[in-house]
Amino acid sequence: EQAYWVQAWSAHAIFRKLVEESRPGKIVFVGSVLSCMSFLGWGSYAPGKHALKGLAETLRSEGVLYDIDVSIFFAPTMDSPGYAEEIKTKPVLSARFEDGEEIVSCDRAAASLLKGAERGDHHIAATFLAVFFTILREVLHLLRTHSSDLSMIVYHG
Repeated sequence: EQAYWVQAWSAHAIFRKLVEESRPGKIVFVGSVLSCMSFLGWGSYAPGKHALKGLAETLRSEGVLYDIDVSIFFAPTMDSPGYAEEIKTKPVLSARFEDGEEIVSCDRAAASLLKGAERGDHHIAATFLAVFFTILREVLHLLRTHSSDLSMIVYHG
């Protein structure tokens, strides 16, 4: 939750300053793959990341009015001191679920973030899994919100 507020207040200050000075700009939030969906064992972490994704999407639409581009990086599991601590107390079921997940170096994650920001990507990911979950979330959302429309197309051609 604290990570959400630090980024939210920082973005607020930057956004406001860019608007006051009529300057274009770019804001990149650092979320997580868990910004897109959550799994067992992440109940205290994922809600703030979901909120961060919502903030990034809201500011992206508002930023269009002021030539301010807003993106979010879906950080993967990274080989970091924080990860070394995390795995010491991770529940067995959560660890088993994540077994085989690609662990990325911090340098590679940072390079992916910068490359995506330079390309102007709204959703930036460093691994195939992050891209997959981002796309899957959007597809599932479309199916849920438009299921009656889709059934009309399927049944009535």
